[in-house]
Amino acid sequence: MNFDDFLSKVRQLQDSADLSTLAILSNIFPNLHYIWITRRDKVRQAVSLLKAVQTQIWEKRSGQPDCVIQEPFFNFEAIDNYLEDVIRQEAVWQQYFTDWGVIPITVVYEDFICAYETTVVDILQYLNIHVPADLNLGQQQLKKQADAVSEEWVQMYHQLKRELPVDMLGNGEN
Repeated sequence: MNFDDFLSKVRQLQDSADLSTLAILSNIFPNLHYIWITRRDKVRQAVSLLKAVQTQIWEKRSGQPDCVIQEPFFNFEAIDNYLEDVIRQEAVWQQYFTDWGVIPITVVYEDFICAYETTVVDILQYLNIHVPADLNLGQQQLKKQADAVSEEWVQMYHQLKRELPVDMLGNGEN
């Protein structure tokens, strides 16, 4: 669900026509803290979204068999659309944070997968949750889904993007 859809649903639940977005969210979620998860490589994020939509596999856990509903297939236009949407949604969140003076803890996906325990501890501290000295997070259950197909699609996307005529690139920001 994107930010605008979320706010629309929240406003339907609350008698909040005259309240600011921040006030509405603070009423619903007392002691509200923001954890903003972002990704440096937006093309890889768009590829991941396309594969998840096509296969209906949104997560992979340790020991869980692959139950692919449909084999994924490369679709430049879909990846490009997901990329634009990811960039737009991120800009909406950034604007929200700026407008309301919100300073979230930022979790960058590429850092998180390399420093899982450190990131979890940082988040717990941000939330003012005591971190026991003997904290043991156990083995990660969620597994990275990117594979050789994902890498191939990323490379294909970049190649096709370079080959497109300038007038087909829209505003040229991607």
